Amino acid sequence: MRRMRSDKELGTVAVWVALSMIPILAFMAVVADVGMLYWEKGQLQNGADAAALAVAQECAAEPASCSGIAGGVATEMAGFNANDDQANAAIAHLEVNGRAGKVTVESSTLNSEGVTVAHPFASLIVPGATTVDADATAEWGQPVAGNTLALAIDQCEFELSPPEEGDLIMLRYDQNAQNASACQDARGGFGWLESANCRADISVDGWVGVTTGNNPGGSGCTENYIMSLIGTTVVVPIFDAYRGTGDNTEYHIVAFAALELLDYRISGDDRVELPPGCSGQCRGIQARFVELVDFDDEFELGNGGDAGVTIVRLRLTE
Repeated sequence: MRRMRSDKELGTVAVWVALSMIPILAFMAVVADVGMLYWEKGQLQNGADAAALAVAQECAAEPASCSGIAGGVATEMAGFNANDDQANAAIAHLEVNGRAGKVTVESSTLNSEGVTVAHPFASLIVPGATTVDADATAEWGQPVAGNTLALAIDQCEFELSPPEEGDLIMLRYDQNAQNASACQDARGGFGWLESANCRADISVDGWVGVTTGNNPGGSGCTENYIMSLIGTTVVVPIFDAYRGTGDNTEYHIVAFAALELLDYRISGDDRVELPPGCSGQCRGIQARFVELVDFDDEFELGNGGDAGVTIVRLRLTE
């Protein structure tokens, strides 16, 4: 015969069940709240990163006016990266020194209910809400070392056709290259650098070896590779002096510049029509110098020559 449970036993079971629910509810609170706060933190961090980069980009391009627009840019980018398009953002630090500087952006919770994130499960145990925040720092400045196209341009060529002028130049590498350039201290105003893959590690105030001859193939720069770069902007080193002869020739690097590659004549019937053109025995690249604000973590920043290239990147918050 089944024994009937007494009221005392039923009460004991009810108490035991109630007590056992406490750690379960606590665990649910931890899982739910930590997940929600982690999600909020991720959105705010993305917003802070984007805001810092956007402010740095604006300051790199317009240093004189960036302090006045930095706050608005930061708020806009922080909100854009939030799931509900809302986030607080503030400029915690802004340092502008000409074409270089640093900015720190702080972002925090903002929603339709205020500036905190509610705890729907944890409120059963500990009432309250949390304001989540994040921060990011970006810096910008002139590159002084990095990996570039294995092509160096004479400072004379750069000064004759600076970025603000937008003049087209022809970098010729045929046998008449030097005669075609106004810069008579180099072969055609530029030179191909020692390389196996058309890339070279360059440092400002350093010397870099030059290949003999004017053929780009000596630097690992195949015609197909150069053709693939037409229509793009590449970073190239600028040199102001050279030493040695033949295989021992070296260029002294003073800055990095941005070169927009516009056209290229290899051989045959193809020709570069826009002046300075390239036809007949001419072989070369038509390009122009431009100003460039680029996101590239591979360049080292420092005090180098300013040739119109500014690098923007995130950095670890101090």
